[in-house]
Amino acid sequence: MTYLDIERKLLAVNSLDGLEYKHEAKILSLFNDYPLESKDKIKQYLLSVFSESKAKTIMLSLQEGYIQKTVNDLEKQGVCAVTIYSKNYPERLKNIDTPPLVLYCKGKIELLNAKKTFAAVGSRKTLAYADSLLKDFTEKLSKSGVVIVSGSATGADKTAISSALASGNVISVLAGGMDHIYPECNKSLIEKIAKNGLIISEQPPHIAPQFWMFPVRNRIIAGLGDGVLIASGSKTSGARHTADFALNYGKQVFAFPYSVGISSGELCNDLIKHGATLCDDVMDIFEELGVQMAKEEEIIDLDEDELKIYQAIASGQEDMTKYCLENNIKFFEIAPALSSLEIQGLIVKLPGNKYKPVKK
Repeated sequence: MTYLDIERKLLAVNSLDGLEYKHEAKILSLFNDYPLESKDKIKQYLLSVFSESKAKTIMLSLQEGYIQKTVNDLEKQGVCAVTIYSKNYPERLKNIDTPPLVLYCKGKIELLNAKKTFAAVGSRKTLAYADSLLKDFTEKLSKSGVVIVSGSATGADKTAISSALASGNVISVLAGGMDHIYPECNKSLIEKIAKNGLIISEQPPHIAPQFWMFPVRNRIIAGLGDGVLIASGSKTSGARHTADFALNYGKQVFAFPYSVGISSGELCNDLIKHGATLCDDVMDIFEELGVQMAKEEEIIDLDEDELKIYQAIASGQEDMTKYCLENNIKFFEIAPALSSLEIQGLIVKLPGNKYKPVKK
């Protein structure tokens, strides 16, 4: 992938362990405000807030050799970095508080700017009835073209992303870097989502998750969703962070209702008490999003490769040459899937390796 010069510098600085968001943002502003004397300005700033040793380390990261190594390492890992300067950067995140400067991505980048998205989160300990309801909701939404956004935890997050996996309409937002999937028991599921949907993180791949990263990560989940469903949680659950972020962004928050005395439903009942929408029917969400639920006969049964290509074309990525370049693959690798989709009457070929969906 080709990056702008400012993006390459950002990736190098962002790769450093322990550099706070505010310092990265300041370095970027100095690059933009003082293009001819930026390095001197940056050095002055760094020496004013860090020790001489740390300031020197950060300055060394801005040398071309380190910058190129950072970009090369990402390419070797199959990671695409979408920066705040990228054309693919999601519009939904541009106006939130502290928008992520970089999103490290694996999978279908086009999902970042999907027409309709919906976040679903909850507790690691979710009652069977709520878990079943969440599975039904996220499955129907994703099969109807809505991209489901959630985390990577056990419990409600796992239910949401696994239910949406078959459709390919799913984004899992990781707290740490992609080299450190947490929890480990969900690693195979997250790897499947990277192939069929999209996984993202604002942390570079080598960064292990730390406690503070989880609530910070939740602002991205809330920002990417056009609405948010809270399936479960205690009053102090991490899902509250997601709900609070969503409310601050002006998003509609839905919550499952619970009987009195159920600890895993305290957060939901409290949110409903304070204005969240009581949600016991998936049509509440479909109506909010302005989306029609797909009929069972409209749901297409394809293998993994066919589904991935069909979802890309159906979401507006009609130029397959461009698609291959963006995903670092060869055209011959997707040719069998394209042929199969044509034979099934799901797509039609246009001039110049372009395709159009026949039905969505």
